[in-house]
Amino acid sequence: MVAAKVLLYASQESQGTSFLDSGRLAFYDRRMYILYLTSYLVNNPAHVEAAFTAPLLDTVLASMATIEAELADVKQKIAKHVLLAKNGIPLTAADYDTVFMRNVQFRRLTLYKQHQILGEILYGLFSQSPTLKQFNQVLAHTATYQPNDAFLMHHLPALLGYISQLVDEAAVVALFAQFSAAKDLQQRPFEAFIVMAFFVHALNLAHTRPALQPKLKYNDVIASTLAAIGAGAMEQFMCVAAEMSVEPPHEAFYDFRSLLEQHIPRLVPVQVLDADAAAPTQYLARAAHDLFSPQFLFLVLPLLHDVVYKFVKNCAPVLVYLKNSEEDTLLSKDDEDEETDVVDLDELSERADLERFYLAVHYLYASRPELSAAFWKSSAPPTASDTTFMDDTTMGNISVIPADSTELFGFLEWAAKATTSPLITATFCLMVAALASGSCENAELAYRLLSSAAPDAITLTSILGSLKYYRKALLPEAHDADPVLGEDSLVFIAGFLRVLKHIGAHATTGVKNDLFKKFGPVLGQFLRLLSPLHGGIFEVLLAISSDDLEVRYDLWRLVDEWVFEHIPEEKDAPFRAPEKARNLARAPKLFRARLTARADVVGFVELLVSLFAPRATIPTEKLRLSFPYDLGAGYRAPGVWPYIEFLLSDVFVTENDALQGSVLAMAVASLGDVDFKFLLDSAPAALLMVTGLEFPPTFKAFLQAHPAFSILNFVFSEKVYGALFKLLSVGVDGLDAGVRAVATVHDALRLVMGVVELQEVYVDIALPVLKDDVDRTVYLPSTRVGTHGLKCFEEALLFHLPVVAHVALYVGAPYVDVATVALDILARAAASAPFVADGLPGGRMLTCLSSIDESTRIRFGFISQLESPVDSAENYVLKLRLLRFLANNLMASASLAHFLLGFTIKTPSILTLGAPDEQGTIRSDGSVLKSVIQLVVQALGPVTATNVDYAPVRLAALGLELLVRLCKDRLTATLVMDYLREADMLYMLLKLDVKLDRATQWNAQTFDADLASDFAAASPGPGALLSFIGCRNNILAYVTMELYELSRRGALSRLLAFVTDLVEAKGFLRGAPKVLNFLDVLEFGFDELDTAAARELGARYNVAYLLSQVTLRDTCGPRGIFDVAVLENVCTLQMKTTVAPAARTAFRTDLMRAGTQLSDFLTGHLVAADLTRLQLTALHRWVQLVQVLVTDGMTTSARLNFILEVFQYILPKINDYYEVNVAFSEELVSLSVYLYDIYERDRAVLTAEVGAGTNQANVALSAARMFPLFKTCVAGIVCAQSSPALRSDLYVLANKYLKSVAGSADVVHDLRHTVKACAPKLIGVVCNDSICGEGAPRITSLLLMDSLCHLASHGKLNFVLMDMMKNNYLALLVRSIARTDDLITLCRAPRGDKLSGAPAVGVSADTLLYELTAFKTTLYFLIRVAASKQGAQQLVQCELFKTIRRAAFLRVDPDLGVDLVFDESKHGVSVKFSLDKPLAVANGISYFELLVPIFQLVSAVLLSMGSANQPVIQQVRELMVHFDKLTVGVLKRDALLELGGHEEESVSSMGLQEMVKLLVLLATLTHE
Repeated sequence: MVAAKVLLYASQESQGTSFLDSGRLAFYDRRMYILYLTSYLVNNPAHVEAAFTAPLLDTVLASMATIEAELADVKQKIAKHVLLAKNGIPLTAADYDTVFMRNVQFRRLTLYKQHQILGEILYGLFSQSPTLKQFNQVLAHTATYQPNDAFLMHHLPALLGYISQLVDEAAVVALFAQFSAAKDLQQRPFEAFIVMAFFVHALNLAHTRPALQPKLKYNDVIASTLAAIGAGAMEQFMCVAAEMSVEPPHEAFYDFRSLLEQHIPRLVPVQVLDADAAAPTQYLARAAHDLFSPQFLFLVLPLLHDVVYKFVKNCAPVLVYLKNSEEDTLLSKDDEDEETDVVDLDELSERADLERFYLAVHYLYASRPELSAAFWKSSAPPTASDTTFMDDTTMGNISVIPADSTELFGFLEWAAKATTSPLITATFCLMVAALASGSCENAELAYRLLSSAAPDAITLTSILGSLKYYRKALLPEAHDADPVLGEDSLVFIAGFLRVLKHIGAHATTGVKNDLFKKFGPVLGQFLRLLSPLHGGIFEVLLAISSDDLEVRYDLWRLVDEWVFEHIPEEKDAPFRAPEKARNLARAPKLFRARLTARADVVGFVELLVSLFAPRATIPTEKLRLSFPYDLGAGYRAPGVWPYIEFLLSDVFVTENDALQGSVLAMAVASLGDVDFKFLLDSAPAALLMVTGLEFPPTFKAFLQAHPAFSILNFVFSEKVYGALFKLLSVGVDGLDAGVRAVATVHDALRLVMGVVELQEVYVDIALPVLKDDVDRTVYLPSTRVGTHGLKCFEEALLFHLPVVAHVALYVGAPYVDVATVALDILARAAASAPFVADGLPGGRMLTCLSSIDESTRIRFGFISQLESPVDSAENYVLKLRLLRFLANNLMASASLAHFLLGFTIKTPSILTLGAPDEQGTIRSDGSVLKSVIQLVVQALGPVTATNVDYAPVRLAALGLELLVRLCKDRLTATLVMDYLREADMLYMLLKLDVKLDRATQWNAQTFDADLASDFAAASPGPGALLSFIGCRNNILAYVTMELYELSRRGALSRLLAFVTDLVEAKGFLRGAPKVLNFLDVLEFGFDELDTAAARELGARYNVAYLLSQVTLRDTCGPRGIFDVAVLENVCTLQMKTTVAPAARTAFRTDLMRAGTQLSDFLTGHLVAADLTRLQLTALHRWVQLVQVLVTDGMTTSARLNFILEVFQYILPKINDYYEVNVAFSEELVSLSVYLYDIYERDRAVLTAEVGAGTNQANVALSAARMFPLFKTCVAGIVCAQSSPALRSDLYVLANKYLKSVAGSADVVHDLRHTVKACAPKLIGVVCNDSICGEGAPRITSLLLMDSLCHLASHGKLNFVLMDMMKNNYLALLVRSIARTDDLITLCRAPRGDKLSGAPAVGVSADTLLYELTAFKTTLYFLIRVAASKQGAQQLVQCELFKTIRRAAFLRVDPDLGVDLVFDESKHGVSVKFSLDKPLAVANGISYFELLVPIFQLVSAVLLSMGSANQPVIQQVRELMVHFDKLTVGVLKRDALLELGGHEEESVSSMGLQEMVKLLVLLATLTHE
């Protein structure tokens, strides 16, 4: 049952793995979980009873045996495969490399870890007062291992832990007797080390317990300790410490370990190794050899430190004996061979146990600063009783360790003098070097130790003297043949170099400079001598050189002079650039000639990498080169291009991963040293003045010399980027090899990203400068400088598509830094020109990733990253970028994002959700789309009405944006909305959404409207607010689309349920409906910025450009949510360009203050602008949601009530927004127009159902309800901040209201008084729009003016007409008739002459139709005015008839046609008459649509003035005479139609009939 349960869960959680592999993984994970839990329990005494430890001990030892049996089974399987291969049945690559090898590696690595955890459990058991029997049981268990089996070390914590806490006197005595009688310890060196550790502890125990001294004779214990050391205990200690060392092997110095490992085999994990060392199954086995968990080291390192401390404290006679014994051996050797000074190190190392102890200390403490600090902080000097106990010995004088210092420091002082042989001296230096590593404090103590003036001791002075001696001895002129260092001399010098390196590497700048001053020249001279220590010398020079530029420049010159000293031209020869350049063509070969050993190459490369590394921490120093600009001047063409060429074209291409990693790190650092894009492109735009840049000697020379562009040049070459791509091809599984593999791949990815980011600057700006031969002062390689045939670096990726696949797989790597950079590269490549192919649907990136065998694994990589817990800022940033990547690659047709999300692409225009058995598709158990949905739901979970955190809500906003885009996309809308409906996404989103108020905290901070506050300028609070609004916007969009889709599909019951939830108030107090609460985001707003500060900043900086450069950070920084790093560059550049170097210190404070002010201004401006933009989007989408709600899903009465609630809620907001944000008012007023139409329609329906008798009452009730709406319209019209678009909607809304109440005399009466109160200002605005307005306001204002005139006409005095007369409005309106006349005349004019090139005046068809509509609206309004005698009189006084007579468009001949045809071209629309052919309105209009309103206006004026007004009659008669041709033509046309015997139904025919009636009427009225 347990096995079935494990397999079931494994199959449910599998991501792209087979059922068997998932089960295997689940089994080992379950076992690891049990072991971790057990280890935690037994290492916490409160959880374990003593009675529980005894049976558990047997279980642990049996479990170790079980693991070892499993490892043996793995070996047998491997042997079987090898046997089958040898018998003629070869293994295929798929079987061996992919399946079998991975399983073997996984099992071995997992079993190794489990065995180690069992060792931790043993330690926990032995911390619970174990018995001597249990100790012997475990010790006996170690005897079952081979002496060289590294699994022995897993027992160390338990055994040493038991010894360190052993205080029972009886047990001590019994164990001493047992170990003293032990035989054949030489065969069991591990046990010999345990025995020695016990004797050391027994001596320490006897010091503190005098009662033990009679039972433990000091001489006996010392003798037993020496016996254990003679059996190999000290050598075993050295091997154990070496295996746990974190210090890399020092090939550049000397291999001391191999020299001192004489008697016992080296510890190796033999149980995970195969006979065939080249087998691929060895890879992770070798990695496991170096694998010790932090928990295991945490347990064992203090125990080993305890052994060292007690050994030094209590075993001084042993140390003296070991030193004297080796001294005797050395003296005897000198007596045998007095003719030579050469020491036989092999013979000396036979008994070199003191050196082994020193080396064990070195391995144990090197690169472990906490452990080294514990060594230096040893206990107080020995007490009197301790001294008495030790004086009873006869094994030597212990006074050699000074009693006035601490034990360990005194031991070091003694050891510094006890240097009777080169090997002791060298290993002592190694020990001090280890103790100096890790921290500045440790290095300072070691420096003080070696700076003493004690005679006959190893000091820095003596080391310097020795090095000078050997340098002199190696001079060629001192020998007949080439001098060669003996092995003893190499050991001697190697020890000195190691201690100098470790002290210098961690020392202060002052100590470094002192060491470089003393040892730099000597070491530089050593480089010119034949010696195998060049690699070590490079490392020492690197360690003792500080970050001071002068020191680095001196080191550069020292190295350069050594490299190029054999160039034929000497330094004192005249400089001839061309000859020097030709000599430098040999530079790559010259480097190899100078570096004869691999250790030399390693040391030299590491030195160069460090010298190239940018060290500037002060922003103003970042524009300085890290090397002398004139490096090599006088004896070669200056510059560092030869070094870059050697590192990239030679070392990077030919060497192994370690050196490649160093070169990669150097290249990445150099590319990111200076922001060239800012310096060359942004700086001139950011600062209003950029002059006086300090570059040695010119900016052009700075570009030529900087290593970034030389790196780019060589990376663009095929052999370099080929090597780079080879590193990237290690594969995601290869990252399991260890930290180095991960670091190498990470740096390789970063280099690719750096090249991609900088290539535009390189190609467009740097290359022309590099290729400019004028005033060139630096060396350039003989090869062509440029991009080597590539248009861009993405083209190289296109030529190596397997690398692109590997990069995509790295996105799913468990290492977040690797995955992040890989995703960035994938994003840049997918958007680059080489991968965007016009003829390839979805682009080449989609084709590449969807067609490979690992396509499913790529999808699951994205899934694993999206579903991984957010346990770090880096993981959070990766999720953000994943969501942005998917959104950016979502196209209208099948795209990369569709593939990754899990769609199955049938054709570019046909997608499906896949099938349940297609892993990675949406219909399967796991897909990226499903992970995005889960991420959104999980991110919205912590959002509450009291607090909104920035990080989760931002993830939710991006995820929802992606989902909404999928729902809007024509290609995926139906598929995704159906899938989301199945997941009940709408219900979840409505449930998770919360209502906000001013008490809501944003990332635990209260909202502050002051943009200068910390909330706005330096906190994540605004980010939380903006992200929440973005989240709300997407929720509104999705809810709107889902409700519309439910309505379209007829799912009325489901639609009604959601609509009811949104529009009905719930709860005891019945607050506002949920849909109205969505506008809570509009309650937040920031105060306006200080305009004076803005003007001041605008005078110094290009603020508009800086705003465009500031971007939203992935995480909140010290200056808030926006990345204002561009300001640091601006301030740095400003300091270098406007301030003299001597005054920069004083100027820096003012500049920092100005930078802070500018940062606050930019942040505040962006926060306020983004808030307004998002709130406007929220309002727009809320309006759309309300429109959908009132369209369907509600009864008529419910809809009316809801509309009234909406009006009640939004009308106050509209009035507020008139003065604050007109755009908000526009959205709400537009909604009001829509809702009012529906309200009037539904009211009419209800009125019809009730009966006509209640119409007056309904009109009055509706007018009362909607009166606030009318008041809001009036307030908006007269508001100074109102926009034309807003006023147009207000005109429409007010006009509808006036028309709706026209049927009620009481309402009209009351309304007339209300309008009259504000008439002057209201009429003035409306008149102005009708005359000067453009677009819709011109027409809608006329319609409202018509309604206002009608309203005012119900009184004795038409106040509207009076206001129009005062403003001379009617005259202006009459004159606007000429505007239409000019337009038609223009459209009838001939187009421009193509041959002569005369310009063509273009008028679009939309413009023409708009003007004609405005013309007709104006005429109908004038007809309304002319309906009264007073209005007619005013029109006559405004020269109406004169204006009409001047209208050219009225002088037409109806015989030519009465239809206007529109002929639209690229030059605009032209107008012409058709010849008696009725046309559709789509192609033109009837000319009578213009003529009829004109003559209707004339008739209205004439009728209103009466028959007694002879002047008017005379003017009309003259007008008829003026248009006699038109009159005759119209009458003739009518007569012809009557004679034809048929009537037409066209617009022209009806217009003709109306025109005839008007002409007859005018003729009758004006007849004398």
